[in-house]
Parts: sequence; C-alpha cells; structure tokens
Amino acid sequence: MSQEDTKPQGQPKVILSNAGEPFKTEPAAKSARAARGLDPNDWDVRPHGDGIGFAIFRKVYAGEPPPQDQGTVTPVGPTREEPKATGDASDTEKYFWVRFQDKRTKEDPDDVELGVNGEVLQIQRDKWVILPERFLECAKNAKYPHWVQEPGRPRKKAGTILLWPHDVKDEPATREQYLAMKAQGTKHARAAQEAAAVA
Repeated sequence: MSQEDTKPQGQPKVILSNAGEPFKTEPAAKSARAARGLDPNDWDVRPHGDGIGFAIFRKVYAGEPPPQDQGTVTPVGPTREEPKATGDASDTEKYFWVRFQDKRTKEDPDDVELGVNGEVLQIQRDKWVILPERFLECAKNAKYPHWVQEPGRPRKKAGTILLWPHDVKDEPATREQYLAMKAQGTKHARAAQEAAAVA
C-alpha cells in the first residue's frame, strides 16, 4: 500500500478524500490535511494505490481485542458530539451493526479507519461493531480503481474495488450502544498506549 513508517510504536493508518478515493495530487492531500487540522508531524502525505494518488497516513495505537465477538470503535483525533434524539428526524441518526472483513493481504492495515468531516474512527476487523450511518456511508463509498495491464497494451481501468469490504446486520442498533462501544474502544487504546510507554 505504501512505504512502512520507520517509527515502531504503531500501525500506519490512512485517510482518503471525502469521496473515499486517493487524493489526485500531493498538494491536494496536504491541503486536506491542513483543513482537517492535522499536525504534519503526526500525519504524512504519501503515494497511495499503485501510484494513482496520495493519502494521509498516521500512526495510532491499536487496542487489545475484547474476548467476545464484539469489536471496538476507537475515536482518533477530533470528535463531535453525537446528536440527541428530540423527536425531530433531522436531529437523529441511524446506527448499524457492521463487520469489516479480515485483511486480504499482509500490507493491509490491521484495523479499518474511517473519517467523516474530520472525525476519524479506528475499527477492529472481523468483529461486529456499531457505527453511525454517516460512517457506514463512508465505508460504502470508499473505493479505488482496479487497473489491468495486458502485454502490448496501455493500462486500463477495469472497475472499482471496495476499500473496506463489510457486512451489515439486519438488526437495529442504538446511539447508547454505539457510545458505550466507543468508550470501551478508547479504554483499550489508552491501555495499549500506557503499555507501550512502559515497555
């Protein structure tokens, strides 16, 4: 996917454009990094997706997986207050049970990372987690082009591939469940950070 970061304390994570695709140019990625208020010392702009664009990478700590088949959702960077139910549909958001598929290659990041309007969540793979609708839509739209190269012919686009393949349960979830899961994910991430600092 990209060159491995030489710092030892975490796995590289990636942020793509709001359309879920790599930024077309390096200046566009740097501009997006600045617009999101990301520190250049913590976030790098690097080539992404077979050289077809650029992405913003950061190292974060992955939390210990919980013993049950329920994953964690960990906020990374700025977060926004969740909407409170007031009876007005415009003030509420739907929540969904989602499971992201396991890594397809060893170069894939260990966790899924989704960003919406500057809010980034780190999500365990192969575990059922609860996500707000805006993050599920982000995952549905995070795609990258699939290119094919035939001998003697120029490379051509053969379609698109979903960056974060996932399944969605036909079962409702609530804001309270999501907030509890997010708090648990933050707890695991902090414990991992403290363990890494002691080691």
